[in-house]
Amino acid sequence: MTWPAALDFAPSFLRHSLRIILMTREDFVVGGAFKSDLTKRITVLGAPIDIGASQRGTLMGPAALRTAGLLTVLDGLGFEVSDHGDLSIADVADLADLPPDNARHYREIQRWTRALSARAYELARSGAIPIFLGGDHTLSMGSVNGIARHWREIGRELFVIWLDAHADYNTPATTISGNMHGMSAAFLCGEPGLDGLLGGEPRAPCHHRWTVRGHPRCSVLRLFRHAGTAEIDAARGVPHEHAGCQGHRLVFEGE
Repeated sequence: MTWPAALDFAPSFLRHSLRIILMTREDFVVGGAFKSDLTKRITVLGAPIDIGASQRGTLMGPAALRTAGLLTVLDGLGFEVSDHGDLSIADVADLADLPPDNARHYREIQRWTRALSARAYELARSGAIPIFLGGDHTLSMGSVNGIARHWREIGRELFVIWLDAHADYNTPATTISGNMHGMSAAFLCGEPGLDGLLGGEPRAPCHHRWTVRGHPRCSVLRLFRHAGTAEIDAARGVPHEHAGCQGHRLVFEGE
């Protein structure tokens, strides 16, 4: 079965994501350095979290995506799919750091972030393409950090495309709602305010610069403006120059 034919059997809301996955695999193969059967493997991990947003319910996302046939479609596209179920934070202990002001559900989201970062790093090291099923946007603070940590260790650049109606570039100092799903991109770009979120788990900001064999390397989180959303008001104190997003317009979360 060719991949376009397989996509015809997928629900419409899955088709765009599946095309991105296929282009990602093709990029790995064409790139040469990672050309192997490993790029035909996908690992799936659910992150049923919804406390980062003002409205609950996204914790049902992983189950809904599986029920809609995501794994079956991926298998039909020629991938070897390994479903690791849903991540649990039941055994993750709370830390003793002082929660920042204006960050709702900080302690529980901190547990999710630490657990997701460690697991994402482990899955990235396996060589398979990891897919995380959410869940609200706070899951990205752990999943992207873990992936970024792996790519940083092997000296390769990481490019994160943030496709959303909002930039999620708030910090505890700029947010109105206090909802942490709106702080995800700022955290990933290394902005201050949630510095203790990972505890002892290594942090790998996507704007971080480092050197490999004398050559500079830089990973940048690029935020693309979605039509119909409000522009960031400079008076609200968002440090545009820190985001590494020159040439792109940032947008605030829907408060």
